[in-house]
Amino acid sequence: MKKQNNSKNFDNEIKKLKESPVFALTLGAKELCHSNFWKWLIDKDKNFAKVFFKEIDVDKIDSVSREKEHMDLVVETKNGDYIGGYIIENKLKSLPDKEQLENYKNKYASKKERHFVCGIVTGISKPSFVLPNGWDPLSYEEILDGIEKMYQSANLTGDDKIVVKEYIESSKSMLYVIDESCKAIGNTMDCSKLDKMSKIKLDDIVKKLQADRFAHFLNENIRKELEKLIDNNSWEVVIKPGFTRKDSLVDVRFKKEENEDELSLGIQIQGDKFKRIVSTTKVAQTSKKQKAEKLFEKYHAMGWLKSYDASTKMVFNKKTQQTKDYCSYVTDKYTLVYQYFDIEDYKFTTLMNEIFSHLNDASKIIKDNNL
Repeated sequence: MKKQNNSKNFDNEIKKLKESPVFALTLGAKELCHSNFWKWLIDKDKNFAKVFFKEIDVDKIDSVSREKEHMDLVVETKNGDYIGGYIIENKLKSLPDKEQLENYKNKYASKKERHFVCGIVTGISKPSFVLPNGWDPLSYEEILDGIEKMYQSANLTGDDKIVVKEYIESSKSMLYVIDESCKAIGNTMDCSKLDKMSKIKLDDIVKKLQADRFAHFLNENIRKELEKLIDNNSWEVVIKPGFTRKDSLVDVRFKKEENEDELSLGIQIQGDKFKRIVSTTKVAQTSKKQKAEKLFEKYHAMGWLKSYDASTKMVFNKKTQQTKDYCSYVTDKYTLVYQYFDIEDYKFTTLMNEIFSHLNDASKIIKDNNL
């Protein structure tokens, strides 16, 4: 993000957001509200499409659709029987998914008369992975700058312009308090002091951004070293940010797909927990309890999962809130078993070194057991 105006004050901007009718209508910055507003703008004046797609021929815009085949916003141009699709995937309160973007591109181009021209992924910051061909990132800051430059001369009524101005101002306040919150957290995963942001329902965005930042950090600093640990064509390194149960999540794992089975050994940083996980899509037993128990026993015998010491409440020689040998998630698609200890130092560098140490163990277990 650009350097913010020093005259702004965090508490004042929070107050503005609480008092803003436009921010209230966005229900705490819900993505669909922003997407609806952008559609309204383009419907009012097609030139607003250039905020998102600089090369689009606005004279050929034929339709602007919301949730077309589950895609957030689709602008279509028409030239004879030829239909060109410009897709906006809006990611303010969620994180982009590479597979989802590829699927949208393929789905749109699956009909003979349609051609996927390009797509953009919106958000506060750039995604932590390389976007598929045809997709580009576009930040909310860039979108607001584009709207601000255009709205005074656009085909809007006086009342329309008042609404657009309030949208720009409230959205800029939103970006400011998010940016200041991230700066306060710094290069750590400690998101415990977000009470003010929670009251205006923006704490989740900050947590997701920190997860995404940490994923960037890991990709830049240890991905190559992790790939060396698992120098085997059948395994891959996956580093993925996420959000679950009101907590940030960063998943770093070795993954192998073979004979319709997916096996993973890895680490998850979730809130205040450092998890060592094993996940598979194939377990012989039928009941959920049996599946989890069988998976735990197998990887406990290999040394990936450890014995839980109930008397000292420790696992991996670290303090834990865990109260049993292991925890698990079992669905129709996969079985995941994990153990965790409490994070004491949330710094990116400390967590990175801890992750590398555990995955070094995982690489040895994979090689020793010919997994």
